Amino acid sequence: MNGITSRDEEQQLVAKRWDIPHLVKWILLILLFGLLAAEIRAGEFNNLAEGFSSCVWLILLLKVLLIIGLILLMKIQRSLK
Repeated sequence: MNGITSRDEEQQLVAKRWDIPHLVKWILLILLFGLLAAEIRAGEFNNLAEGFSSCVWLILLLKVLLIIGLILLMKIQRSLK
């Protein structure tokens, strides 16, 4: 009542903040960034401007869309809680 929360309430706040689905989204986001960085480092996207390879462009677009989608999903779910 006086502004001090009990230990149980603090644990519930921490549990709500770092729930399992949210952690899974963070792991997926880190994995997608890692895969994208590995492909860039391996030179997969060096010849994008020279030749039109629809498969390479499709993979790049899909990864970027997945990253954007995960970030938007995380923001929307956080605003709903």
